[in-house]
Amino acid sequence: MSDCLKKMALSTLPNICGSSGVFGRLQRPNSSHCFSRSFASGYFLWAALRPSAASVAAILFCNFLAFGHTTFIRVNQAGYLPDEKKTAIAFSRAPVADEYFLVRDSMGNVVWTGRVKAITAPAWGPAFPHYYELDFSGMSAEGSGTHTLQLVKAGVVSREFNIGPYPRYHEDLLHFMRQQRCGYNPFLDMVCHQRDGRSFYGPIPDETFVDV
Repeated sequence: MSDCLKKMALSTLPNICGSSGVFGRLQRPNSSHCFSRSFASGYFLWAALRPSAASVAAILFCNFLAFGHTTFIRVNQAGYLPDEKKTAIAFSRAPVADEYFLVRDSMGNVVWTGRVKAITAPAWGPAFPHYYELDFSGMSAEGSGTHTLQLVKAGVVSREFNIGPYPRYHEDLLHFMRQQRCGYNPFLDMVCHQRDGRSFYGPIPDETFVDV
């Protein structure tokens, strides 16, 4: 969600569901705003929001601002290693006038200038027919830290990215995979999902347990 939409949502939720927000105002099921109901041994909240005309106008305005941009920059969100190849991709609905792009550090200082290189558009649909490679591999190892890329004439700045060692995302993924492993899970030292094998559309009744 864009920052514009986030700000709009925070400012309009109290008007939609009371001064305490969605979770602060619970009414009976015949209410047109928010209500809760119980199911089995737990509870879930069903929030039926009826936004005002001002809220709808704010959403449309934010979408108008988003669609007004014609050029976008995509970087590696995991960052870049200092001594390896570092490239980003810019894509646009119209040709980009910039011949050079800027790399700025966290203080906004220009630390590198590179040439914008037009490349063949991939077969990702007709919305963005113009693609460009932004190669800043020549930045030295001393350029580590948080940076952004900027195309001045196109009026676009990339999201922040880091040059340095990769974050330990792989460890988070492996931890999740070990934790979610079914059958006997040595990580949790327990057995889960022991009766998930069920038959459907076969010679035996639907939902018959099958020991696979």
